[in-house]
Amino acid sequence: MMIENIEILKNNCKEYARPRKSVDVLRNANGRNHYTEIAKIVGLHATKVSTLLKRAEKLGLAKKIKKGIYKKNPGILGYMPSKNEIKSSSSETMSNIIQRITKNKKVKSMPSSSFSFAIPYKIGADISKIAKAYSTLYCRKYFKRIS
Repeated sequence: MMIENIEILKNNCKEYARPRKSVDVLRNANGRNHYTEIAKIVGLHATKVSTLLKRAEKLGLAKKIKKGIYKKNPGILGYMPSKNEIKSSSSETMSNIIQRITKNKKVKSMPSSSFSFAIPYKIGADISKIAKAYSTLYCRKYFKRIS
């Protein structure tokens, strides 16, 4: 059971560490600094820092002490992935995205070898959302024509 908790913690740390400055924000969450002070230290907008700290709290990486003041959980930075691990997981190939979108669907597509370039994670996530929305809208339109 303890191993499962550690795996969940590692996954939460990996998810939290995606924006580059998020680990720096968490590092400065010492229970004394207000999020506006942390924003000045890290060089981010105060709203972004507040959002990152709330996200850290939801993921179980920090606790809210008072309004606007958070404290990271002890030892949590040891579970944060290194910069190399973040970089390698932050890009996705076009073929992986196409495979994920067309999963369980019989769709003709171009050979995956033609889509071997890497794209940033954020763009890949946007492509997935757009594809899902398009397929939903297309199905609604198609079924309206039938009925």
